[in-house]
Amino acid sequence: MARASLLTPIPFIRYLALPRHLQERGILIDGALGALWHDISEFEDALTLADYCDSQRIKIGPAPPLNPMVIGAGMQHDTMFIRWKQLATRHAAVTLYNFEERRGSLGALVGQCSELKDHWDRAAFRNAGQIFRAAFPDHDVVRTSVAHGDRDKTMAEREKWSLPGTSHIVRIQNDRTLSAFSNGKPVSVSLTGDGLEALRQVAEQVFRSFVPIAEYTAGLAQSATRE
Repeated sequence: MARASLLTPIPFIRYLALPRHLQERGILIDGALGALWHDISEFEDALTLADYCDSQRIKIGPAPPLNPMVIGAGMQHDTMFIRWKQLATRHAAVTLYNFEERRGSLGALVGQCSELKDHWDRAAFRNAGQIFRAAFPDHDVVRTSVAHGDRDKTMAEREKWSLPGTSHIVRIQNDRTLSAFSNGKPVSVSLTGDGLEALRQVAEQVFRSFVPIAEYTAGLAQSATRE
């Protein structure tokens, strides 16, 4: 699988060209933009691992017939690859949460700074949020379930968690989809190529929204060199 690529490169915020009281904010913005790209790579790595596991299962062929005389006979054939895919899917769910948290922090860093907000393409940033929410509406619920789990809960506790306002992992519906309950309704997150493409589109819009700020800081840097 080819690595993800975007039409808009990661904007470079020349934070040293900013006034001293904004430089720390500039550093945080520049770092968060790069971290968004890292999150996409992490999601893509998880997808690549899942694809690899499927390819290996195909090469090995169908599982041997179950032998009732041997405990687990025929069941270990796919177990390793399925577990690897489940690990990849769990990692992807956490990565989605980190990605959206980072995107939110970028909005706060710029939104609270009048000097930078005037150079920010807020429409593109809003588009990024809309794309993410449409693709992963329940990412936060599933991530919470992944992070805290319910393996040690009794059945009564699991039923309690199924009430409105609570969530927990119900099952891995297949080895690429995590399912959870939220407010008594099932929700899920899947590790797919469509999900990766959605993340690319989100990042594209986020980066586009920060291009004017990058150009603004570049202009400040050029002015400083002339003085």
